[in-house]
Amino acid sequence: MTATYIAEACRLYILLVLAASVAGKATALEDFRKTIGELFPVPWTWTRSAAFGVIGAEALIALALLAGGAWARLGMAAAFALFAVFTVVILAALVQRKAVSCNCFGGGSHVISAYDLARNAVLIGACGTYLLGAPTAGGLGAGVYLLLFGVAIILFLISTNLDDIALLLR
Repeated sequence: MTATYIAEACRLYILLVLAASVAGKATALEDFRKTIGELFPVPWTWTRSAAFGVIGAEALIALALLAGGAWARLGMAAAFALFAVFTVVILAALVQRKAVSCNCFGGGSHVISAYDLARNAVLIGACGTYLLGAPTAGGLGAGVYLLLFGVAIILFLISTNLDDIALLLR
């Protein structure tokens, strides 16, 4: 039963991250387009399509996770792949020493750093934990889901604010 709780907490955590990412990027679309343009040598007109593609993919994956069951499993596998691609992009930016704003969760974000790699490692780990974990039995009850959602919120807040937390701990 513990494996089910952990798997469901991971599903809710990834769902929150993707929902926040979609909302942030959609409300700061021009900032996100700028980030794409700085990361990839593509014409400015193409950045709009790329931005909508990323936002659409994240939204579809979030909907699959929300649906639960077999859809959630498919969504989590897609999230795993998406976060792996994002990790490669972040790593390439760091290796090339590009000072690019992340805009992962909307405009005004911090410059890409090793904390973004750490966050993505946690996200990939959560996806893997869900995929390797026990399938959810369903019917866990509203109280259990409320507690698991609270855990997911805490994980979300910590992992998406690692740079600020590290700054405070210095």
